[in-house]
Amino acid sequence: MKKQTLAAALLLGLACSNTAIAQKAAGTLTLQPKFGITFSNLTDADAYIPNFPTTIGHTTEIVLESKTKTGFVFGMEAEYQISKIFSVSGGALFSMQGCTYDKLAYNGTKVADLSVELNYISIPLLANVYVAKGLAIKAGLQPSLCVHGKQKIDIINGTGMSVSEDIPDMNDIDFSIPIGISYELGNIIVDARYNFGLTDIVKSENIKNRVLQLSLGYKFDI
Repeated sequence: MKKQTLAAALLLGLACSNTAIAQKAAGTLTLQPKFGITFSNLTDADAYIPNFPTTIGHTTEIVLESKTKTGFVFGMEAEYQISKIFSVSGGALFSMQGCTYDKLAYNGTKVADLSVELNYISIPLLANVYVAKGLAIKAGLQPSLCVHGKQKIDIINGTGMSVSEDIPDMNDIDFSIPIGISYELGNIIVDARYNFGLTDIVKSENIKNRVLQLSLGYKFDI
């Protein structure tokens, strides 16, 4: 995740090089449609494969380390300005998360791609503190509803076979703590957040979400 975190810092630095707008007045209510990219992984989510499909003749256990998965996030947030430096916000976002794994190899040949696909409808509830004009730091709580949870294997040895199955014992509700920073360029909002998962994604394993979210939004008064 180091490269993604550096990208977020560079993006914010570019934003800060522009002229900030005046702060919103107390009592202002704004809406912000937004779209962005997620870089997600799962804690302790190594893949244990005791019997890989017999089409490649593999019967011994394989362990693969989880890797960062790239997805999209989009939705709407509302923000209420309580004072010049403090506001609260909430919203509804569709977030694509999960993880990938190194290609599975057999006798030196890459034979399959593995991934975990998790899609959530998230409700970020944030407190925002403006430390300078247009520049805010934020933190809060984010409950999420899992609407798609699959583990997927794509065979790449010429068969074109794809196996996708539901993740057993999936927890429908996920809680996380989002911490981030944003900057306003006119009506354009540059936002970077990191979500620390609090809830195990499955009932039988200690596996949690970790998500870096970079987005652009457009803020307007209502």
